[in-house]
Amino acid sequence: MTGARTVLLALVAAVLALALGLALGAGPVVGRSDAARADRTDRLAARVARLDDRVAGLQAQAGAADRMAAALAGPLTTGRLTGHSVLLVRTPGATQADVHHARAAVLGAGASLTGTLSLTPTYLDPAKASSPLEDLALRLVPPGVTFGPGATSIERVGTVLARSTVSQSPPDATDQDAAELIAGLHELGAVRLTGDPGRLAELAVVVTGSREKADGKDAVLALVKALDAAGKGAVLTGPGTTATALHWARSGDVGGASSVDSADSAGGSVATVLALVEQLAGKQGAYGVGAGATAVVPASVLTTAPPG
Repeated sequence: MTGARTVLLALVAAVLALALGLALGAGPVVGRSDAARADRTDRLAARVARLDDRVAGLQAQAGAADRMAAALAGPLTTGRLTGHSVLLVRTPGATQADVHHARAAVLGAGASLTGTLSLTPTYLDPAKASSPLEDLALRLVPPGVTFGPGATSIERVGTVLARSTVSQSPPDATDQDAAELIAGLHELGAVRLTGDPGRLAELAVVVTGSREKADGKDAVLALVKALDAAGKGAVLTGPGTTATALHWARSGDVGGASSVDSADSAGGSVATVLALVEQLAGKQGAYGVGAGATAVVPASVLTTAPPG
């Protein structure tokens, strides 16, 4: 028994010694781990602080650039559109702020506004193009309107709507045929007009938003192209640099219409006005700083003095 007790005591002593050794050894390990974590935390905090400073600096630079563009906007655009009339067209994805920027830009350039035509999801719905939209458009089509060979239903609707809102030589009086077409589309829930139905403009600015539904692509592009053909020119504008409809326009067919991205900035507002001026000269382009833009502004019109 004495031998067994001795072995047992030795075993217990060994276990206690091992446990004590682990406990004593763990202290420095835990300490080193805590110190490493603290060091990593400090380095990450310093990196975040540097990134915050960088973001703040970039924001300050962007703000300064926008203030400079706003200060130059007046000299660059004042009087550029004096004597010309403009229709604003609002897509379902455009916000009131988007429309406000476009409205302020054209009014600041001396243009008169005939109204704001708001397209609804009904107008952009492919299932509604043939019936009821085309049915109505073909019943109320203004005199002299023709359609290109192979025109689709929504292209014919766009042609009729364009001829009912813009003209290369707008009459002083209200166009009754145009007024009836607008009233009919309003009853179908396809458009809403703020302004006098039947009053035609020379130019059109189509204001899009940061998000548009993909199934509205054909309707938007067809109308932009038709507005350009029916009047003296059209410009599609949108906020930011990645607006969906701007991508459609720059990779699709909008005839001779122009496009402007970053329209929610002072620089974009300048580009919108100058693009309209260029349209009056029969030229087009893609302006801004987003994908597909060929220049920030149409430089050719900067050397042209405003009318008067």
